[in-house]
Order: sequence, then structure tokens, then C-alpha cells
Amino acid sequence: MSRTGAAWLRKQLARTFGAQVYNQIVTVTIQLALVPVLLHYWGLEKYGVWLLLSAVPAYLVFADFGFTLSAKNDLTASTAAGDRTRAACIYQSTFALLNAVVAIVIVALLVVVSPANWKHVFSVGEISGDVARQVLLLLSGNVLSNQYLLLFAAGLRASGRPAEEVAWNASSRLAEGMATLVAATQSNDLPTAALAIFLCRTVVVVFVWARLRSIAPWLRLGFRQVKLSEIRRLAAPSFAFVAQSFAQIVLIQGPVILLGSLANPQSIVTFSTCRTLVRLGTTGANLINATIIPEYTRLFSTEKTLLWTTFKWHLLTTAAMVVSYVVVLFSFGEQILEFWTKGVVQAGYPWFFLMILAAAAEMTWTSMAIPVLAINRHIVLSYAYLSISFICLAAIAVTLRTFGLNAVGMSLLCAHTAMLAVITIDGKKHFWREIVR
Repeated sequence: MSRTGAAWLRKQLARTFGAQVYNQIVTVTIQLALVPVLLHYWGLEKYGVWLLLSAVPAYLVFADFGFTLSAKNDLTASTAAGDRTRAACIYQSTFALLNAVVAIVIVALLVVVSPANWKHVFSVGEISGDVARQVLLLLSGNVLSNQYLLLFAAGLRASGRPAEEVAWNASSRLAEGMATLVAATQSNDLPTAALAIFLCRTVVVVFVWARLRSIAPWLRLGFRQVKLSEIRRLAAPSFAFVAQSFAQIVLIQGPVILLGSLANPQSIVTFSTCRTLVRLGTTGANLINATIIPEYTRLFSTEKTLLWTTFKWHLLTTAAMVVSYVVVLFSFGEQILEFWTKGVVQAGYPWFFLMILAAAAEMTWTSMAIPVLAINRHIVLSYAYLSISFICLAAIAVTLRTFGLNAVGMSLLCAHTAMLAVITIDGKKHFWREIVR
């Protein structure tokens, strides 16, 4: 690999890292700003209804069965290898699949959502069933519109602009957050806020499509290059992405549900608060992982000689972060928690230390898995993760009454340690052996 190529890679990583930092700033800022404003203008009950109705359409992110995620990697690999014909085939095939899925979902929404009396389905207080229905339909439309944004943004990554992909996605959330704030301050009407969000997303989708057309005119929307064989080929890694996402939900939400069923509300607050603290390290690791994954995809298709160096520095950076994270939380975690919650939540032992170690193991194995995810060779990894997540949840259910939160900490540590073993074996088979030989 030439010095020029290495310098270009460093420049790309710096740009993408900056975009990821912007993405995190937008996410945190919007989350922090929305809560007090919406509580002030809408009140506790209406804000609670908004959160409830907003949560339902979120499950539509699984509507395309992960095809957009797997297509993103193959688009990048094909473009980097100079095979624009195959890239256009992947692009149009995914677009055709999205259209079919969106049409089916819209029909299902009209059949299921429209006639339902949502005052009987959910506790929506003084909100009428018609208002709840309008909010659900508009927010569902927003989620479906986002699927097209993901596809067009994938085209930006494939065109060698991963930083722009991240920036557009973050800007879309920023625009929606600002629209929600303006709608809340100017109107007490929930459908107005939902409509503002939907319109913002739609406008951003059009802008990203126009931007992609200007820099990659060969990525045209249409159906002339659609191939059913391409869709079938993408099916396996796509379903694996869905399995991985579902496993993450199981490990994050499952313990909370079990604590609510088998323990008490105080345990839920203690666990959730401590988990938020100990998972700050995973946020940092995810920032690095999201920055580097496009380059793994590109290098695997073009310059494998640089893959080992990239992987080595990736792991060294992650290792330094993990060690620093563990040392800081082992030394000051209890003081941080006491200051943050004003003494309301106390760290328990040994389960708090177990949670720290579990998060450290998660940071390590997810970083090791990034090269495998980048080239769509994650099928074994994803289904192993799903299986381990269910085993972990079952272990918590069996041992929770006896060992309390210690059972949660130990089960999560065992789950992520098991994933370390899985990625070590599977990564050697699919990636590491190839780049070091």
C-alpha cells in the first residue's frame, strides 16, 4: 500500500469520525431538549401518550428484513471494485423490494390501524381514538420513508462518501427534532407534530436522492436491472442483520421486563440507571466501529494489504478504550453514580462490577466483529448472538429470585464472554485468516 493511499485512508477515517461525533451530538442534544419542552407544553399525560404512540411504529424498522443493511455493504464492495453494473443491480433490486414491502405495510396499516379503536387498545387518556390513529399513521409513514433514506444514503457510502452518509442521517434527525419542538410550542395538537416529522423526513429523502444523482448518476432508480437472484443472495445476510438487532433488544429490554415481573420497581430503577452508566463505554466503541466499517468494506474489495494494519490499529484503539473504561469505573463508578443520582441510586456489589466487565466484553467482541459485518459474513455470528441472548434471559429468569441483580450481572457477563469466543472462531474462519496470510 502506497503512502498516498494510507494518507487518503486516514483522511477518510478522520472525516467519518467527525461525522459520527456530529451524529452523537445531535442524538444527545435532541434527546435532552425534547423532554423538558414537550413536558412543559404538552403536560405529563399527553407527552406520555406521544411516547407510547411513537414506540409502536419503531417496530417497522424490521419491515425490509435487513435488506438495506446488507445491500449497503455489497454496494460499497461492488463500487470499490469498479463493478458499477452489479452495484446498479443491487441498488435497483433493493429499491424494488422496498417498494413491495412498503406497499404491503401501507395496506396492512390501513386495514389494521384505521378501523381500530385505539382508546381500547392503549391507555391514551383524554386523547381521542381518531387523534391516536392519525399519529400512528403519520409516524408509521415516517419510518417507512426512512427506509428510502437508508438506501440513498447507502449509495453515498458506496460512492466513497461515508461521512456524508452519516451527516445526512444525523441532519434528518436534527430536522425532525426541531420540527417537533416548533410544533409543540405552536400547537397542542399531536397530529401536527407527527405531520411535521413526516414532512421533514420526506424533504430530506428527496434532497439525499438529488445529491446521490448528482455524484453517482449511474445509480438510477428503476426496475430494468432488478434481479430476483440478487434479492435471494442478499436474503441470508439480511435476515442475519434482523436476528442481530432482535438479540440486542432482548438483552437490553429483557432484563427490565423480568425485573418488573419477578422483582420490584426499585430494582428496575437501580438496574436501568447503573446500566446507563456502564454502557457509556459501548457508546465510545460504537463511535469508532461506525467510523471504520465502511473502510473495511472498501479495502476488502480493493487493497487487502492494508486490512491487517487497519484491523490491528482498530483493536489497539478498542483495547486502550476498554482498559481505561474499566479502570475509571472500578475506581470512581460508585462516586459518579452517587453524584449523578444525588445518592438515590446506590451501586450494589458484586453485580455492579459484573456489569462493568460485561460491558467491557461487549465492547471487545463488537469491535472484533466489525470486519465480518462489513463484508456480510456475519450469519453464524448473528444467529449465535440471538441464541445466546435467549439463553441469557432464561438464566436470569431462573436465578433472579435467588441471587437478585447479581444474577443479571453474571448472566450478561457470561453472554458477552460467550460472544467473544464465537467471534474469535468465526472471525478466524471468515476474515482474519485471509488478511494475515
